Amino acid sequence: NALQSAVFSQWPKSGFMGYNVITRLGDGSLVRYTEWVEYNSTTNVPNWSQLHGTELYNRTEDPGENWNRANRPENAAVVSELSGVLHGG
Repeated sequence: NALQSAVFSQWPKSGFMGYNVITRLGDGSLVRYTEWVEYNSTTNVPNWSQLHGTELYNRTEDPGENWNRANRPENAAVVSELSGVLHGG
């Protein structure tokens, strides 16, 4: 696994819940990955199959989180790995 330790968080916005993982990649880059999904507002249980958006920010290169890299083809493997970490968190 190329990841080091990870921190998880969540917050609601516009009727969805943002589930986040913040970690360092194997190259040392600090990243935040977020999935915006539908969720049960009573239990806060995510419905991962109802994905409404993803975010991937490299906080080392972009500390202000101005450039969402989630949909860049060269980041597909990182997004897949972080999504698995997030769902397993």
